[in-house]
Amino acid sequence: MTKMRVKQLLDGFKKRELSPKESAKDLLKKVKEENPLYNDFITINENIVKDAEQSEERYHKNTPLPLDGLIISVKDNIIIKDMLTSCGSKMLSNFVPRSYESTVIEALRNNGVHFIGKTNMDEFACGSSTKTSFYGPTLNPINREYTPGGSSGGSACAVARGHSIISLGSDTGGSVRQPASFCGIVGFKPSYGILSRWGVVAYASSLDQIGIMANNVSDIAAILQYTYGEDDRDTTTSNVTLENIDNFLPIDVKNKRIALLKIDFNSLESDIRDEAKKIQEIIDSNAKKLQALGAIVEEIDIPLLKESSEIYTILSRAELASNLAKFDGTRFGHMTEKDVDIKSIYYTNRDEGFGDEIKKRILVGDYVLQGENNARIYQKALKIRGLIKNELDTILNRYDFILNPTSPILPFKLDKERESKIADMMLVYANLAGLPAISIPCGKIGEFSVGMHLTSKRFNDGILLGVSEFIHDNLN
Repeated sequence: MTKMRVKQLLDGFKKRELSPKESAKDLLKKVKEENPLYNDFITINENIVKDAEQSEERYHKNTPLPLDGLIISVKDNIIIKDMLTSCGSKMLSNFVPRSYESTVIEALRNNGVHFIGKTNMDEFACGSSTKTSFYGPTLNPINREYTPGGSSGGSACAVARGHSIISLGSDTGGSVRQPASFCGIVGFKPSYGILSRWGVVAYASSLDQIGIMANNVSDIAAILQYTYGEDDRDTTTSNVTLENIDNFLPIDVKNKRIALLKIDFNSLESDIRDEAKKIQEIIDSNAKKLQALGAIVEEIDIPLLKESSEIYTILSRAELASNLAKFDGTRFGHMTEKDVDIKSIYYTNRDEGFGDEIKKRILVGDYVLQGENNARIYQKALKIRGLIKNELDTILNRYDFILNPTSPILPFKLDKERESKIADMMLVYANLAGLPAISIPCGKIGEFSVGMHLTSKRFNDGILLGVSEFIHDNLN
């Protein structure tokens, strides 16, 4: 059932060929049996069958909602009322919001969607392997000795293993697209401002965006249709109407201009260059297939992108330090059991509540924001970010899409730290410029999938999805 497309599933419910209640029961059984093997869920919704009964009743009354009976999973930094929202951290391991939930969750619930549970993630979305999670790492659904990627690794694994048909993640610097590539599924980051971030625990507010993961592109469009738009509670959202979303269709690549951005092998360590070259060969082969289908593909270089990883590191750490300052255990979150005085309680709560990776990133963020470092480092990084955005805008005025490998490496073993540092090097530019981007599987090396990454103009989300649907259907 979880390998069906959303439209097929909903048609099955309408025709009474499938039952929302029985589907929920089967899914709950599968998730509970397999979660100990993959650790993709932090919280499993034991009430999912009861939730699905509401959809069953509406179908019997011939009054179904647009997405009635659809069951999805949700990354554990997106708030669902009455469900643990831990962000993969000890700091929030007791935080169960009782009075509110995120705007996107509200929109989906109002259209008949139910939630099987909250997926595992790197702590506060800081990482690219799920290894920083307080609850332990998620394992790759293809080979459990390897990482599924991160920080939305739990969501990617859930979709790939059939634990949910769709999963919501968050993407700050590739955290939806990289694990989608590692797990052989589709991962989409919308334009900044398309989906409300209200009710999402922030990592870096100017970079974060809720993303959608699925086995195909049309299912992503089905979710986006009912969730995008302006939200008074999030002033960064935009009042735009997306093309090709309400009546989603694949879009032919004929005459589409595609800029091919290649891996910079000189930036990679020697022991992974051979792997990166094999990945690039698959991308080049697919680029030739696109040309045969009528696309115009030209190789380009974007010199400023060589600075993007460093700029991303500076800005994301600075925003993280600011966003996590409120977590001190006094109003909610982890409270120490040690007998300490009032002066020490904030330090102790944070020291016990945060993992090592979070502490490192907070220290970097505080450093670049303090005193003269603010002008010397942080403000300069903001200026370079502006230059990167301008350069990308110029390129996307000449081309419809930018094409590159999602990741220059394949999934790495869980005991390897070094490779995770470069796994997102081809991704962060889309977040810095607020552009829509997608990873779609386009080939394999051994047992693992290789992801093709496409980026387009801001608010061109529906066109990007339509072309991606065409590519996914014609190249796989």
